[in-house]
Formats: sequence, C-alpha cells, structure tokens
Amino acid sequence: DQLQAHMNLGSICLREQRNLEAVKHFGEAVRINPRFPPAHNLLGTALLRQGQRQKARKHFQRAVELDPAYENARDNLQAIGGPVATGDGS
Repeated sequence: DQLQAHMNLGSICLREQRNLEAVKHFGEAVRINPRFPPAHNLLGTALLRQGQRQKARKHFQRAVELDPAYENARDNLQAIGGPVATGDGS
C-alpha cells in the first residue's frame, strides 16, 4: 500500500543519507496515517539529520504519545532533551 511504500522509500533514503528525500517520504506517510508512530519517529530522525531539532522533537513526541511503549521514539526524544509524555496528552 501507499503507506508502506513511502516508509520503505524513506528508509532507503535514510540509509543512503538522502535526508531531504527521506523527509518527503516520511512526511507523506504521516499524511496518509497520522496515527502511525514509526512514521513520526523516522520523520523525526530525518529532520534531526537536517538539523531541524524542534521539528524532530515534535515528531518524536507524537510517536511516544501514540505509543508510550515505543522505545526507539522514547530514546530519540530523550537524546535531544525532550520530555517523554505518558500518552495522556501531557
């Protein structure tokens, strides 16, 4: 499906350091399904590689809000100094 295609393409772009393209694909994945935590986490990763810490933090935070047990997103959020939400909107 479209979501998986954008996730796959974004992941390839991340591996190849094509961060601008990765942002495009993960951004499209978030648009398709804004409640899919991996899309937010990987979009945050691509944004962070571009030096966009605030935007990255927002997406890491959203991934954790959607899935408080999502370790990768929690780790990413903590690594850039963001508070880890409990999933209740705080």
